[in-house]
Amino acid sequence: MAVKVYGWGNRSTTYQAMAHNYIAAIREHDFSKSDRNAGNNYVLADGYKQAASTFSTNNWHPDYSDIRAYQLFQIYDVTNTPFWNRAITITINCWKAIFNFGSNDKRTNENADTGPVHSAVSWVKLSNPTYQNLGASSDFAKVTATREGSDAQYYTSDSQRLPIRLVNYINAKRNSTDVDIFGIANANLTALGTSSPIRAICISLIKRILNRRGPSMRVAGSRTSPRQDF
Repeated sequence: MAVKVYGWGNRSTTYQAMAHNYIAAIREHDFSKSDRNAGNNYVLADGYKQAASTFSTNNWHPDYSDIRAYQLFQIYDVTNTPFWNRAITITINCWKAIFNFGSNDKRTNENADTGPVHSAVSWVKLSNPTYQNLGASSDFAKVTATREGSDAQYYTSDSQRLPIRLVNYINAKRNSTDVDIFGIANANLTALGTSSPIRAICISLIKRILNRRGPSMRVAGSRTSPRQDF
């Protein structure tokens, strides 16, 4: 954006070149290339060390992935658009495997237990920040994972990045009719509650994006915010 708005640059390189190189580094080093589950290769890992390993031996953080950023990355990493589109699809389906995603979600049961996530038949309301043994898929009903550890069944402060990811995504005009992501946002709104000032801020942001869906999804006491037109 600095390139387009300000034309910033220096003698050795440009901000556009720096953006391209940095995005390429994320794609090359923060995504696995050899996970036994092919879908896992499109899920952002916990740094380059995990990317060189597999999700079967590492935690998965649902809130690390930023699908709006993946859309913007394609402006600079043009030749790898298929990779980023695939990463968006896989990430959304991993989220849908965990969270209730609204009107299109026909599952009726909440799985409040630790252990395997039964994505085809149930969803999780209070999502813990990490999952184990991820098996990603482009079909949410086929995504596998387990919830274990000391923070299982707790929506901790480490989970609060996800509402920001959702806000960034839905705030773009091209994504304004993605009802499944609005559903996931609504699920997060329920999970966040009002127990801390930070969570209250996240709730305010989600309320703003939900209000854009019109009266059927409007939340009392919130205002809309400017939308990105790209």
